[in-house]
Amino acid sequence: MPLVRLACSHCGNDLPAPRDAVLFACRACGRASALADGRLAPASTASVPIRLPTSANATGHYPGWIFSVTWAETPFGVPTSDGASPWRRPDRIVVPSLAPETGGAYLRLARALSLSADSWSPVNAPLRDATGGQIGEPEAARLLVTVALACVPSALRRKLLEADTPPLRAGPATLAWLPFARAGGRLLDLVAGIEVTDRLLGAPPPAATDAPASPLASTRPPAHDTAGPTPGTDATAPVSRAGTGAATAPRELEPVGPGRAG
Repeated sequence: MPLVRLACSHCGNDLPAPRDAVLFACRACGRASALADGRLAPASTASVPIRLPTSANATGHYPGWIFSVTWAETPFGVPTSDGASPWRRPDRIVVPSLAPETGGAYLRLARALSLSADSWSPVNAPLRDATGGQIGEPEAARLLVTVALACVPSALRRKLLEADTPPLRAGPATLAWLPFARAGGRLLDLVAGIEVTDRLLGAPPPAATDAPASPLASTRPPAHDTAGPTPGTDATAPVSRAGTGAATAPRELEPVGPGRAG
């Protein structure tokens, strides 16, 4: 494999090189680059504004892929989340470009972002204090169905897993950078309000003495419905590809890639 000098595709300055990263933010010029086919190319710097207050000092942005999707009609009827309110299918699915081997934590974050995606939009802005990404667009397309099914009530999800075709079609992905706060070994997403382990950023787990309970947010939105996956146990959890930092959907899920876009 040829070596690639990690230099910003905009200004030429050296880029930080986290393990297995494929997306990079330049600390010098605030722009982004993506690694594809053995070379670096300019990438989007559209970012989502902070939507939640936080008391943490350490904040930044992490990348994610946003797919506009069209759900297929199913013969299973209209699912509900609480027995009364119809389940609203998200029009956008968000696949965070983070370490997916954390399984349930990754899906909880991706699900919350996707269910809230109709209430926010990225804006073009220079990146500051941004972390790299570990999932490129092709890998994100392969994880799309896994994340989408995490947004589906469990009874309907079981039926969709038995179907022969994917439950949705997607267009090309858009890259956006999402705000987070980090403290005490925890990461708080400042868009959807989900708190998870900061190992999603590719960081080593904190020492026991460095992980006190910390007030990351002073205000947190109400939790989404409980029809989604149970962290760490859901059958649709992503499966990591050893040594690459990328992930693929489980074998029983047919991937939706750019070639199948509708």
